[in-house]
This record gives sequence, C-alpha cells and structure tokens, in this order.
Amino acid sequence: MRFLLDLRLKWLFVLNKKNKSIFRSWLQKHKYLLSERGFSLIEMVVAVGILIIIVGLTLGNYPKFRDQTALKRTAQEVTSAVRQAQSYALGVKRYFGGTGNCSNIECFPAYGVHFETGAGLNQSFIVFADVPPADYLYNFDEKVEEFTIQTGDRILRLCGDSDCSLTELDVVYERPNPLVSLSGCVGGNCSDPYSYSEASIVVGKAGASEKIIKVFVGGQISVQ
Repeated sequence: MRFLLDLRLKWLFVLNKKNKSIFRSWLQKHKYLLSERGFSLIEMVVAVGILIIIVGLTLGNYPKFRDQTALKRTAQEVTSAVRQAQSYALGVKRYFGGTGNCSNIECFPAYGVHFETGAGLNQSFIVFADVPPADYLYNFDEKVEEFTIQTGDRILRLCGDSDCSLTELDVVYERPNPLVSLSGCVGGNCSDPYSYSEASIVVGKAGASEKIIKVFVGGQISVQ
C-alpha cells in the first residue's frame, strides 16, 4: 500500500508541478495516508521469534502432558474396577457358573478385583466372582470381566500395608460384611496369603510418574 501511495504522489507531483496549490490541497485532504506505516523488518523478525518460542514451549511440553493424561486415565480405570466389584457385591449381583456352590445354578457371591505384577500379567486386571465357599482369592474359573490397560502404563507394584513386594493382590467385597478383604502373596505362593488393613496399587511407567490407588479395609478408596 505504501508503494502505491508513493507512486500516486509522484504522479500528482508531475501533473501538478505548475499548479502547486492543487497538490498542496490534495496533500492536506489525504495527509492521514502519509502516517500509515507497515511492519519493519525488525518488527517482523521479533514477531516471528516470539511465535517460534511459544510453539516450541507448547510442543516441548506435549509429551509430558500426554503421559500425565494417560496415567490419570489408568488410575481412573483401576478405581472404577474396584468400585464396580464393590457395587456388584453390595447390589447382590447374580452370578451363574464357576465351581463350588455356583456350579450350574444361580448364586450371589462376593466380588473382587485381582491384580498381578508378573511380566505380561501387569497389563490387565480382573473383576471376579468369589463363589461360595468364598476363599477371598481369584481362581481361573471365576472371571467376570478382564480390563486391559490401553495407555501403555503398567501395574508397577502391589503393596500390603508397608510391604511392596507382593506379586498378587485380591480386593474382595462381600455383603453384608462392611469390611474389605485385602489378601496378597509373594512369588505365586498364594495358598496361604497374607491379610492387610490397607492395600496399594501403583501404576505408571518405569522411571516416570506414578499414581497410587489405595484401598482401605473399611472400604474407602483414594488416588494419590
């Protein structure tokens, strides 16, 4: 626009050099045009530099934001599964199948969630029906639903009270018992598991951020 204005001014000056009053009148009428300025090279460089810094900061923080969002989702999925087992038990959900007293008939068992940390087993967890006679442990034929972690996170550690060496953990709700059964074992020796007053499921990626889902014997659940 400034270039066109300069050309127009030169043209007017040539045509009106013999009549300077007309030229001065036009300048007085259109003097606001002379005050218009475009961006200088320095201003353009500064603006582009600021834009590059903003984009760089945004893209640099995106992987961290993505991982934090995925970790939060994983913790929510674990918490939802535990609450689902609690809801099944307190709501007296019917179950058909399995072994024991539920074999080929309907029954109303306790419900729980089974966790493991072994290779290939720490990518999922199982909601199960603890069919009568209840042993408060998961057996292979008691599966109700299996949840696979899709975010790339894993079950890193299982803790009973202050012991974080557990390889398996079962959280079981049984109506009308208000207390939760928290049983764990080490190294697959689950024939005689330990009982705890508090259990923790630690999820995340090795060497990165973690989330801790705590389940208390009184039934409370918290995420840290």
